Amino acid sequence: MQKLVEKGMSRHSLVQAIIKDYILCQPDIQKIKWLAESMKEKLPSLLASKQGLYVACAFFSVLEAKDRKLVVKSVQEPLKEMITNKIAHLFILHILNNLDDTVISKKKILSDMLMTVDENKSDDCYVRIFLGMYSPLSKRYFQAEDIEAFTAMQAHSTSKKEPESRRKELLAIITNPLEKFFEENMLFYLMDTDKNHLLPKTFSARIELGGVASSDSIDEMFR
Repeated sequence: MQKLVEKGMSRHSLVQAIIKDYILCQPDIQKIKWLAESMKEKLPSLLASKQGLYVACAFFSVLEAKDRKLVVKSVQEPLKEMITNKIAHLFILHILNNLDDTVISKKKILSDMLMTVDENKSDDCYVRIFLGMYSPLSKRYFQAEDIEAFTAMQAHSTSKKEPESRRKELLAIITNPLEKFFEENMLFYLMDTDKNHLLPKTFSARIELGGVASSDSIDEMFR
């Protein structure tokens, strides 16, 4: 396994499947952590297959906080492409749902994402990242193999923060900007709410977080 990684062969889907099997069969968590640390700045290269997604998510879960920050740095340059990629967007979501430092999540990932709402509003992958923050591990939005990847090595996760606390911090970051976007485009989105899952999720988050009385977007909806 070490030789495959050192030779840079992890970008191949067959090798990614082998690494996934290794993770599933390896009882020594320290060996998995060593492998994760050796690939911490190369995790985006694994996102050529769902097996690679599993490996990337598993490795991110067991990495320490300082190494997770290096992973975040590695996705910044290709972020624009990743958030609309059918596999890579799932890894971005996994980072957001597991990184304890939501200030870094906002600064390094979410700020850039929120600047492209109008550009990517119809992209299923982009929208699914937000839906996955509102409703983590939802079978409505994610396939079984996606959820398998999200939960890989969670028993050995280095995250310290309670998932629900992290979720609410993320909602506090994304809800205001999304509300402002929908306020400006309300009539268009209310015409077909069945296809637009993000609008009701945004309103539900506002109710959960509080501040409904001062919400201009909710006022706009009832006009």
